[in-house]
Amino acid sequence: ITRSVGFEPEIHADTQTLPLRSGDVFLICSDGLSNHFSRGELERLFRYNFYSRLPSLLIDTALARGGEDNITLIICYIAAA
Repeated sequence: ITRSVGFEPEIHADTQTLPLRSGDVFLICSDGLSNHFSRGELERLFRYNFYSRLPSLLIDTALARGGEDNITLIICYIAAA
């Protein structure tokens, strides 16, 4: 997150278009979560855990590592593209 909502009169969102394939998984999260994991660690967690378990696992781990900021996440699984 590089811009804060509410401090500027106009917000400019960063966007990106990606091709989707069945089975793709996306993690959308705040820096309160991402600051406590490496990319490789997140890849391993997603590879070896059920997606339904990941939100609590990720939040609990970030909190245990000192997370005090807003910890927000969404996991998107693409079932059919």
